[in-house]
Amino acid sequence: RRPLTAALNTHPRREEYQFDMHYELEFGLVFSGAMQRKYEHGERTVRPGDVWMCGIWEPHGYRIVEAPCRVLVLVLRPEMLVNTRFDEAPEFRWLAPFAVPAARRPAVPAVGRPEMLALGRRFVASFALEGQARALTQRLLLLEMLLLLSRGWTPPASADAPASSHALINKAV
Repeated sequence: RRPLTAALNTHPRREEYQFDMHYELEFGLVFSGAMQRKYEHGERTVRPGDVWMCGIWEPHGYRIVEAPCRVLVLVLRPEMLVNTRFDEAPEFRWLAPFAVPAARRPAVPAVGRPEMLALGRRFVASFALEGQARALTQRLLLLEMLLLLSRGWTPPASADAPASSHALINKAV
């Protein structure tokens, strides 16, 4: 019933790692401050205008390294992206950025960060909407964010992906 849940979180001070793992996909955007994201095979720091993603049942954690850190966190059912299709681009896979190892996921280029932040601000403004208007606006803004993120990015061939436990589960799901 709720394929997309969104929250705007502010972390007022530096924090140590917190870890999580869940079925739903996670997509986040940093507005201010910085956080370090930790995955099975590495870590990276995300700053204003940059995003992070977590796949299905992917162990992940974060810690706040620059506070205050304000982030938009989207939790989405994978089926929502799998079932999204446009006749103009039938081969486009919305789930692809979440289904590859963290090190191979697309990142927002420096020149694209102002545009990503603008989309994020529009997403936050959508919290004032109600009912279908809110749900549809948020879904469309998520797709715009994923489209921006996918510009110039090609998913690696599945044969190149490491056979980690997460990769095997993700492929099966």
